[in-house]
Amino acid sequence: MLGAFWNEDVNPMDGCAISSVCTAFEDLDGQGHGVTLEGTCMVPYLIYSAYPATSGLDFKLKALRYRNLDTFICIPRDRNTGRVYADPQTGQTRVAYTPSAFDRAHVLEGIVALARICRATGAEEIQPFLPNVPPFIVWAPTSTLATNNVMSDREKDTEDARFEAWIRRLRRVGNPTTAPWACAHQMGSCRMSRKEEDGVVDPWGKVWGLRRGSTWRMLVCCRARRGSILW
Repeated sequence: MLGAFWNEDVNPMDGCAISSVCTAFEDLDGQGHGVTLEGTCMVPYLIYSAYPATSGLDFKLKALRYRNLDTFICIPRDRNTGRVYADPQTGQTRVAYTPSAFDRAHVLEGIVALARICRATGAEEIQPFLPNVPPFIVWAPTSTLATNNVMSDREKDTEDARFEAWIRRLRRVGNPTTAPWACAHQMGSCRMSRKEEDGVVDPWGKVWGLRRGSTWRMLVCCRARRGSILW
């Protein structure tokens, strides 16, 4: 994940969740392995539980700026897998999975791309959710020639150099296995389709083949409304 703060209010709880996607990095090895970049759900407990705050005070200050924050996720198609096995002592199912260096490198490319996207759209602070990576904070214009918060050419060159130095530091730190990793929707989702033979639910979230008002409401009734999903 990567978060960024803008000077203006972005009102992250408004609108539809996961409403944008970048697919330019989905095939980084020529074999279909890469990453998809997406906006993510901005529920505070999800975002701030993973935010790499450096202290209690830092966490509180970031929380106070929630209305200026947006976060993004980097989703890999991983090449290397884990394993599911029976515990030799209890017989219980165990899952073992550690992201490989190959897949972590792809995710790091996605994080760099997200940082560049955020900077291009005017973010004033950019924070990858990685350990030991400080945020990139845009300097305010200091030139006496700068007006209306516009940087001079010299200041732009300085900012570009600072940003590229920060990217190099990000690459040196890398993407360790100790970074926050998450997975979801392991069983897929209920595909929406215009025709019954192509999916599970129609464009209104109704399960094909079940009458309106029947048990389909109990199975799935997803309706996006100002960023919320009603189940």
